[in-house]
Amino acid sequence: MIKKEEVYKIGLFNKPHGIHGELQFTFTDDIFDRVDGDYFVCLLDGIFVPFFIEEYRFRSDSTALVKLEGVDSAERARMFTNVEVYFPVSYVEEAGEDELSWNFFIGFRMDDVHSGYLGEV
Repeated sequence: MIKKEEVYKIGLFNKPHGIHGELQFTFTDDIFDRVDGDYFVCLLDGIFVPFFIEEYRFRSDSTALVKLEGVDSAERARMFTNVEVYFPVSYVEEAGEDELSWNFFIGFRMDDVHSGYLGEV
């Protein structure tokens, strides 16, 4: 069973694209393109479920079209509309320090020597 601590949110499947099961994917982190991760984790009915990626292609710097294994029709793809997409934290460690995205810093605490606590990223 996949736990929330083992994954972090990288985007959202918006809607089906075409008739062959492709999904429009809006992402906030392109880690899936920078490491050898072969699956996404989707939050379905409160449970984290892995889905293997068959292929993907970028449409812009924040959207991609994704084809998941076993999703071969528009009807099946509709089940993923507005589903949150997560990625395993273990793959983040594979990314080199020069490859980190801004999402890496979420949760860091900011303290100033003179003013004290400034906030959290």
